[in-house]
Amino acid sequence: MPNKELRRVTMRHVFSHDNFAEHFPKDCCVFDGMKSMYSCRKLKFREQAFPVNITFEERAREFEVVVKIAAEIDLNTITAYMQRGSSVDIPQEGIHCLDVVLRYHQTYNMQYVPVTRSLFSMNQPMLAELGDGAVVWLGHFQSVRMGTHMFLNVDASQKAFYKSDEVVNVMYDVLRLNHEFEPPHLTPEQVRIFDRYMRGVKVRFLVGAIKRDYKVNGLLSPANDTNAKFDSDGQLVTVEEYFKKHYNAELKYPYLHCLWVGSAQKQSRVPIECCTIKPGQVMRGKLNEMQTSEMIKAAAKPPFERKKRIDGAIQKMQGCGPVARNFGISMSNQMAQVDGRILEAPRVEVGGQNGVQLVTPRDGKWDMRNKKFLSAAALEHWGVLDVSRTKDMDIRKFFETLKKMARSFGMNVNDQCFNDSCRENARDVENALRQYQKMNNKLNFVFVIIPKKGAEIYQDIKYIGDLNLSITTQCIVKNNVFKCQDATIGNLLLKINSKLGGTNTYISTNPNHKKSLPNILKERVMILGADVSHPAPEFRVDNPKPSIAAVVGSIDAFGLKYRGEIRAQDPGREIIDEMEEIVVKLLLRYRESNPHTEPSRLIFFRDGVSEGQFQDVLKWEFNAIRKACRRMRPDYSPPITFIVVQKRHNTRFFAEPGEPTVGRGQNVPPGTVVDSLITHRQEFDFFICSHEGIQGTSRPTHYYVLFDENEFNSNDLQMLTYHMCHMYVRCSRSVSNPAPSYYAHLLAFRGRHHHDSMMRRGIQNPRQQTEMLENSSRTRPMFYV
Repeated sequence: MPNKELRRVTMRHVFSHDNFAEHFPKDCCVFDGMKSMYSCRKLKFREQAFPVNITFEERAREFEVVVKIAAEIDLNTITAYMQRGSSVDIPQEGIHCLDVVLRYHQTYNMQYVPVTRSLFSMNQPMLAELGDGAVVWLGHFQSVRMGTHMFLNVDASQKAFYKSDEVVNVMYDVLRLNHEFEPPHLTPEQVRIFDRYMRGVKVRFLVGAIKRDYKVNGLLSPANDTNAKFDSDGQLVTVEEYFKKHYNAELKYPYLHCLWVGSAQKQSRVPIECCTIKPGQVMRGKLNEMQTSEMIKAAAKPPFERKKRIDGAIQKMQGCGPVARNFGISMSNQMAQVDGRILEAPRVEVGGQNGVQLVTPRDGKWDMRNKKFLSAAALEHWGVLDVSRTKDMDIRKFFETLKKMARSFGMNVNDQCFNDSCRENARDVENALRQYQKMNNKLNFVFVIIPKKGAEIYQDIKYIGDLNLSITTQCIVKNNVFKCQDATIGNLLLKINSKLGGTNTYISTNPNHKKSLPNILKERVMILGADVSHPAPEFRVDNPKPSIAAVVGSIDAFGLKYRGEIRAQDPGREIIDEMEEIVVKLLLRYRESNPHTEPSRLIFFRDGVSEGQFQDVLKWEFNAIRKACRRMRPDYSPPITFIVVQKRHNTRFFAEPGEPTVGRGQNVPPGTVVDSLITHRQEFDFFICSHEGIQGTSRPTHYYVLFDENEFNSNDLQMLTYHMCHMYVRCSRSVSNPAPSYYAHLLAFRGRHHHDSMMRRGIQNPRQQTEMLENSSRTRPMFYV
């Protein structure tokens, strides 16, 4: 039974129908929507089949449901975990059971659409348009979480859904047609776009008293197409003629394409104008740039609005209903109150007119105006290539401003070697850069002006620069060149100086400063960051794309400069298979930069790991790091601290009245730490909100210390982590993650771009792809920022 909604309707019938009452006590059984059900009462059978007759989507359905006792779950394992358990041995089965029980009250009555762990009411008060046939539905996320007590984590959520309207009206939105005019005959490109939109969408067909629900397979030829006639009562007729004869329906737009519905083995057609898109269908695939922008606007609500939405969702839960009470669960309708503290921001060293200056960040940021880079690089052999038809006047103004600002930061800047333009395709870009590289073999930096963010040419430029020519590139969007804003250019120069090997800022190392660098960073320490970028679900079948693993490691004494390694591995695999080989190479890079020495300590920030993967990731990757150290020399065994960095969670902090806040949204201040009540009683985990929430409600980062041979105390590790959030080179503010985990994330995405470019060039041999990815990360440090 592939249809999730049909499964839910079927099991609801089983639990509620009088015929089955003796087998399933009232309000004592729940179903997870897949294949598992739970009961708080012992059932009278071990295995039994139940005949089910229901009506679903206007059709009678008949099934046999087989219920078989699989196991008994001891919920005492959850209590034991909260008291003395380990984060690598989480009772996932018991937690899943509680999750199902606590959401069942709202999923049972079919008035909510479940999407992973979020619920969306079918009664949406107001739908914000995303454009191109998509709307925003507002709902709430909920999940059982364990700290010193058991909590239900509730948060506001939002999701893009298909717009529920007449298909003709939706077609106007998707194809951006003018509503003042009749729909036109569609061009082949318009047919392709709308076909892609409609595939898999459920529609309601309505003509007179006839009402049916269908799933759309795509578009077929127009209703008046005489080449698509079919037999009806011994006559060959078009769809238009058939509807006139059988339904007495005069089609208004017979020239529009029909919907291909029902079985994919048949070509059943219905006119587009007779159909309406059913509500409650989640958009598939990736949102486009416009839709993403509108979604951010809908989602980014300040704390007081988000809290109001969460409070409203909690009230609608009604204590999670009678089923939860029968399972012995009760729930408060008030948010948990937790104690927090605010870490002091570190002193930041920048360059000044008379040497080093010290600045103290305020609300997570510091001003670089009238300051210099701590170590300014030279922009000597560089050029400009325009692929976006930007006006010469705008280009000249932009780069004159850039050169002036770069010199004010202390950079030595020569005039550019060339200023050229070419068409927006990879071959022309590569030919142009090769030509200028032959003319000046010292050429090492090229600015490329591209038409828009996310343009496909961006991937090609990075591929050409990183893999083919070993030239560092910096892409600039055409609109930013036109605006020529100092703030934008300032941020670009932070990236440019880092790519060229300079140092923008650093955390004070003066021991007399109370806010100086943590002591451990004054030793020979290597900070590592790791992340894995996975392909979207639609790219995991039929010639699947690989997952891209990236690991970075610091190579200097201050944790500022990083080298990285990229690897491709099986799609969806989170464990980094080649961790041992990667760490060996990073340790060799450290030794090259620090002759005859290895780091005395290793601190590893691992991004993107879910709690269910803790045990496997720790077992494999920690052991791989240890083996890598022994390969350097048998007696080399530096203490390792293994920290998981989690951003994809739904915990939010709201300041109590009278407590400190920052910004217009009144978010909690940067440096806010919570390490009690909602964290584990014995395990080493904590939350830090290290950044200023510019838009919406700040999301803290959750840190799990899975292994700690460096024997950090809580305060020292929290301070170290917070300091690392001030060392991200792309901006003059503290960020939400420690710099190395951010760099690993950037490097993994660069690897993804390179892999996509290889596929477009026909490079499909996995060994060749792997070699090219490995080589791309060895040419220049920090090229990926």
